[in-house]
Amino acid sequence: MEFSVRWQKPGEGFRGGVYDLQNWDGLETSVTGIFWQEDGALLLTCNTSTGGTSRLAFYPETERLTSLDFCGLPPAEDTAIQMGTK
Repeated sequence: MEFSVRWQKPGEGFRGGVYDLQNWDGLETSVTGIFWQEDGALLLTCNTSTGGTSRLAFYPETERLTSLDFCGLPPAEDTAIQMGTK
């Protein structure tokens, strides 16, 4: 399950990449919402394979994905990992 991000910083040009949520925890089955946050994070709302939902924050500049919360799942112990571009 991939998502693509492209952004521009004034004076620095465009950056971006394609990221695969299967490299995260393998639980997300679909992205139901994508929203830019004021802190520069991309908020992903996802359905999970267990029938629940998850909210993930993706930080493009560091390529870090952080779990914000799960509905219907126990909290993950390790909530941040470095994502690799495809």
